[in-house]
Amino acid sequence: MSIKSKIYIGIVIVGVSLLLWDKFFAKTPAPVAGLPQDFKAVTFTISDEPTTLLNGESVTPIMTDSASLRTVRYFGNELAHDLDGDGDLDMVFLVTENSGGSGTFFYVVGAIKEEEGYRGTQAMLLGDRISPQSIEAAEGTQVVINYADRNPGEPMSTVPSVGKSMYVLYRSTTNDFGEVVQDFEGESNLPETDKSDLIVVTMPNAGAAVTNPIKIAGQARGTWFFEASFPLIVTNWDGLIIGQGYATADGDWMTEEFVPFTGAVSYDLPEDTPYKRGALIFRKDNPSGLPENDDALEIPILFE
Repeated sequence: MSIKSKIYIGIVIVGVSLLLWDKFFAKTPAPVAGLPQDFKAVTFTISDEPTTLLNGESVTPIMTDSASLRTVRYFGNELAHDLDGDGDLDMVFLVTENSGGSGTFFYVVGAIKEEEGYRGTQAMLLGDRISPQSIEAAEGTQVVINYADRNPGEPMSTVPSVGKSMYVLYRSTTNDFGEVVQDFEGESNLPETDKSDLIVVTMPNAGAAVTNPIKIAGQARGTWFFEASFPLIVTNWDGLIIGQGYATADGDWMTEEFVPFTGAVSYDLPEDTPYKRGALIFRKDNPSGLPENDDALEIPILFE
């Protein structure tokens, strides 16, 4: 065999060896970093603080060089549901946050399914030391969070016993959740005088254009108040709560007679809101938590 033939055979052997080495022994390149495939590993935000769970937990100093730690833990109650209306099943679940004190705060977190993996949302606060029950699918892209809480005024040491259901809606424009008023119909079908034997609103008028904050005035029976106040709620055209506050009695509320009230409530209406109509809800304060004691007056408004 000639020298050239031997050199050629040697080159072929070396080439084949390199191919075999690359196929069977060389390390596979690390995948390009992207969105996680596990919804529990998404990065979400709590009060503008990015949080990523590792083995279901995140422990970080509250401040630089601080011995106090902020601990966020995966709680569970996860639900697969199409939150953004694109046909894919996203995930929603609960986490807890503790910063070394007695409080344990519960949050709703979403993991939005995308082609590359899951993307986390901003967390929505449910409450401190509540007793979560379940998360269920509701109408459309809504979900309902069921949990037990305390009556107003009860100490935090009291075991939560009042059942509550919070309907929430994911907002893709802001990547967060908002609370939705249950059974909201978009606009009030009832004239303001329908509840005139219980509450009368003199400002704003039904259908009026309002500015931020909305100033309110009127009169209501003393039974509409509790501790001299009752809740105010502002919703957008889709029933999403965009503002909350309280009306205050201008006089002795411990009566069944009419008592004047005043107040103001601010709201947050995103610029890309398609419709400038909404509702202002005057909700009877119900410290008992019993559904039969609930009542509310809803009037349509226009946002300037």
